[in-house]
Amino acid sequence: MIELAAFEEHRVALAFSDYLKSLGIYNTIEIEPDRFALIIHHEQQLAKAQKELETFLVNPQDARYWQASWQTWQII
Repeated sequence: MIELAAFEEHRVALAFSDYLKSLGIYNTIEIEPDRFALIIHHEQQLAKAQKELETFLVNPQDARYWQASWQTWQII
């Protein structure tokens, strides 16, 4: 398991986590006292996750991230 990134806000971490899951990149969020760490579980998915993170950080408010959360919660 590899930490990809850490976020100050849980909702932002969750939106990106759900987006990665919609792409088939398995991950979890570890809740720590002062941050939310996004953990990638399969090393072979790390490069794609890093590329997606770069795009996410440029525009975290893009509708595709929040839409992924909506779709993920509808499935559960």
